Amino acid sequence: MTRQRGSDTPHNLDLLITSDNFVSDIDYLSPLGMSDHCVLKFSSHLQTKQAKTFDKFKLDKGDYRKLKEFFNLNWDKMLDPSKFSMDEMWEKFKFIMLEGMNKFIPRRGKRNNTSKKNFQSYNKDLHQLIRRKHTLWNHSNHSMHSTLHCYSSYL
Repeated sequence: MTRQRGSDTPHNLDLLITSDNFVSDIDYLSPLGMSDHCVLKFSSHLQTKQAKTFDKFKLDKGDYRKLKEFFNLNWDKMLDPSKFSMDEMWEKFKFIMLEGMNKFIPRRGKRNNTSKKNFQSYNKDLHQLIRRKHTLWNHSNHSMHSTLHCYSSYL
């Protein structure tokens, strides 16, 4: 049962719908805060590839005066549709644009995506309190289910 509070009748409201062999080791943990929904903890069997990280331009730090001078070209002559195909003009324009950006707009260095800003790991006391809460909740949950089971057998 994933939803219950006090002496309310438990309900299956929170579902985990997956394809075969995607999820295992499902645990029902105590609700967070004042919620009446259980926390579902599970293992998923998903294989992913490491995402590539690219340096990004620091657009707020660019020298746009010099970039404007760099772009002071005869664009009509460079991108003459009577001499070049649309693809050739696009490649030429893109090359010039990126060349200018690389010269006059700095990039920020690669960042480690695994580090999170303002992340604070659990201290030992908080971890023990969370485990104690889960233990008490599981004990209470088990007691309630056995009481409901006994009650339903008299009906």
